[in-house]
Amino acid sequence: MLRCIFFEADGTYIRILALATSKHYRRKGVASLLINHVEQIAQARGCSALALNSGLHEARVGAHLFYEKLGFEKASYDFKRKVNLTKGND
Repeated sequence: MLRCIFFEADGTYIRILALATSKHYRRKGVASLLINHVEQIAQARGCSALALNSGLHEARVGAHLFYEKLGFEKASYDFKRKVNLTKGND
């Protein structure tokens, strides 16, 4: 588990980079149990927050509502850029 400085606020945090539940296990409390476990780890390590990454595509809308129900807030934008692997490799 990586412990980092929290850019959006003071203190340290644990970032959940990816969370996806198989269709067969959705709405059965599995994701809630996982997030609660990570929160317990964060508390034990003195972290002041959890951060969670989630894609913007439409298939994630339900997940976003779920995260907000658990108290997560939209806090920032995440940017990406592709790298040209052939440029300069002549």
